[in-house]
Amino acid sequence: MMAKDYRHTPLTVERNIRILQLQPASQGSQLQGRLIEVSLDDTPYRALSYVWGPQNPACYILCSGKRLQVTSNCEQALLRLRHRKKPQLWWIDAICIDQTPEGLEERSSQVSMMGEIYSKAHETVAWLGEGDDLTKKHMRLIILIGGLARLAKCMPFAPKTHTVKQLVKRILRYFDERSECHGLKSHAYGLRDLIGSEYFQRAWTMQEVALSKHCYVYCHKSKVRWTVFSCAADNISTTYLSANTPDAPYVHGILNHLSLWEVVNRPKHGQRLPLSAEFLGLNALLLFIMSQKATNAKDKIFSIHGVCEKLGISLPAPDYTKPECQVYAEATFSAIAHTKSLEIFKSVNSDLRPPELPSWAPDWSVSNRQILQVASRTYNPFSASKRSEAYPSPSVDWRKMILRGKRVGNIQCREIAISKRTSSVDTTESTSGVSKLAADMRDIKTLQRWIRFANPQSTFVTADADILDSPLFHILNAVLPTVPGHLASASEKRLWYNLMLPRPSAENQGSEDPAEVSSFGSEDTASHLQANSCVPSLLDLVKDPSFDVLEELASLDPPCRYHWTILSYVASLVLFRTSTNLLGIACHTVEPGDAVVLLQGGAMAYILRGDGDCYRLIGQAFIHGLMNGEEWPDRNEELEEL
Repeated sequence: MMAKDYRHTPLTVERNIRILQLQPASQGSQLQGRLIEVSLDDTPYRALSYVWGPQNPACYILCSGKRLQVTSNCEQALLRLRHRKKPQLWWIDAICIDQTPEGLEERSSQVSMMGEIYSKAHETVAWLGEGDDLTKKHMRLIILIGGLARLAKCMPFAPKTHTVKQLVKRILRYFDERSECHGLKSHAYGLRDLIGSEYFQRAWTMQEVALSKHCYVYCHKSKVRWTVFSCAADNISTTYLSANTPDAPYVHGILNHLSLWEVVNRPKHGQRLPLSAEFLGLNALLLFIMSQKATNAKDKIFSIHGVCEKLGISLPAPDYTKPECQVYAEATFSAIAHTKSLEIFKSVNSDLRPPELPSWAPDWSVSNRQILQVASRTYNPFSASKRSEAYPSPSVDWRKMILRGKRVGNIQCREIAISKRTSSVDTTESTSGVSKLAADMRDIKTLQRWIRFANPQSTFVTADADILDSPLFHILNAVLPTVPGHLASASEKRLWYNLMLPRPSAENQGSEDPAEVSSFGSEDTASHLQANSCVPSLLDLVKDPSFDVLEELASLDPPCRYHWTILSYVASLVLFRTSTNLLGIACHTVEPGDAVVLLQGGAMAYILRGDGDCYRLIGQAFIHGLMNGEEWPDRNEELEEL
């Protein structure tokens, strides 16, 4: 006879939690146990940190003789961790919290305590998955690299030539050579899979690891301390894998976990935080969590509630009865109120937003890599509002927020945008080659339009010309990254500018109308190609003047990196000119007539669009002539509520 389904008994005290008493058994036996209600403050237990995984096929644990459904990954973890002779006390969210719709209020209360639950557990197990025999070998390699890296940090007298990174490279090279001798794959694949485990892509696991007293990483039959695993992962990520290659999806998650762990745990050991972690405030934390995954979109915010409490940051308590958009709006308001800045606005994406989400709140249900950012720098040197502080005023309607600022004009006109590349044109080799060529030439046409738009009297420049001090190059400098490998010299910028100057076709020699330079570059045709609705013939492309530009760019030694860097970082952005004749750049959704404003606490300028008696935020903008507070008033009385 099939056992009945288990139903949770309501908790009697607000500070109480349920603990699973897992019964001992031999390998392969049915999981059995019972839930007991205990006080959070005086009961020793272990906590399981894991990824729920797929709900099907359904698995069950017998709880007081009744069936309680768990995921396959949870079952595998308990079967592996269960003791053969002694009962164990475990806290496991899917088991110890009532997950039914009737338990929504309790779930909100328990989730708000999860930071404390993990910090009070005497041990936390980070379960990466069942793995296989090869996983065991890779875990041993992790233990070796992590142990040596930790030892090297404690030996300041070691020769400089034997740095941790060099040591890791030599170890990995040695094991890779051994693998090749035996016809096996490089260890990079196994290490990449471990470090890029689904576990490190989840939102909840960041907090669970960061707040734990003693955390151990389990995979298959192997166990390693988190401090050793994290040290190995950090060195492997920076020496063996790369965040700017196809390895990127495997690296970002573990780096987010490492950064948050350092912020929470380094200060209590009296150690100085690395530079990247010192700037990890609430805005950065909210940006980190945007790139992590969560089954329930609200958990992108709820999953950092405990960390925020630990860091003295106020966030609204988790409440699953609130709509998703309200959760996001309240988190945004809290971020502005806490930091007194509008930095969070850089994460607002005006594309594909739920209609009920306020225009000023980021959409945490999407990845932060889909966000259109105008300024690419981690540290923003601009101060359009002279480093003033933001004091948002709440509204009765959570969809609205009141800020103070100054209107400085409107958008008068704009250019077309450089579109993001898509891979959905055609998969045949010949056609896709022509499509890529057409896209490259379309981008050249658009950049030529930008140059004419920014400087209608564009002419060739010499080495001593001051074109690099023009508004266009100030804008490009603001958008492009300032990291080694992406920097361009002054001569390279001038060379690119001269190459990009519009060239008349043979049949249009002498034409003074820029629109007649090439029919392929006309606005209608460019927009048509931008939609990828057709693929022009190769003959038409070769005849076009921009084909010569593309050939010259490719023939340079080395090729013009500056051109391709521009295309990478200005995709989906547009140039515009304001009613006060200032040149700016913003996301492609801005339109003529939109208001240009400066706001308290804002480093950038902002584009707003009227919506009844309110405004909608379209996005931030870099506008040459406004970014150093040139138009910011000296007295607050000159500001208005927006």
